[in-house]
Amino acid sequence: MKPHFSLCVIRLKYSFPVFTVDCVKASHGITFRGRPDEAVAFAAFQTPDTLAEGLSAVDSKVRRLAEFSMQSIPHASRCLHFFLNSVPALRQYRSRISFILRQACLDDDIERFFSKIGIQYCHDPIHDDAIRHRNPVDMDRALSPTAMRNLKDWYKTDLEIYSECIALSSEIIA
Repeated sequence: MKPHFSLCVIRLKYSFPVFTVDCVKASHGITFRGRPDEAVAFAAFQTPDTLAEGLSAVDSKVRRLAEFSMQSIPHASRCLHFFLNSVPALRQYRSRISFILRQACLDDDIERFFSKIGIQYCHDPIHDDAIRHRNPVDMDRALSPTAMRNLKDWYKTDLEIYSECIALSSEIIA
């Protein structure tokens, strides 16, 4: 019988760069080849900071546009809660989770995962930032206190799930 493995890939980072790679592409004039809704989002908000700040804008049109934008950008809308629902749901399915891959140490986790399932890992790490969903090194990652507060509110459930996944990861690796 073939072993069944479920994966939980954690890509959420504390600095909230979930949507910044796409925002940088849009704000630097790089041709955008995304969904039409994303194009609207990137045209309205030139930086991740302005988008995040827009979530608490006094002007209701700006606030609604920011909310629409966050829901229109797949990397911003389809986070941990989209796949895992909630901490109680994650705990309910704990027995089905065999490994958690963490973005911060992805190469080591992939090697450990392959070792766990008995496959020799002989792959060179991928260094392409776009493929790995990393922001360019020279990108301005600064977020204002307002933007940080708004993102913590927006991603409240995701941050709770993220913390639980980190705890589970430590438990699984041990």
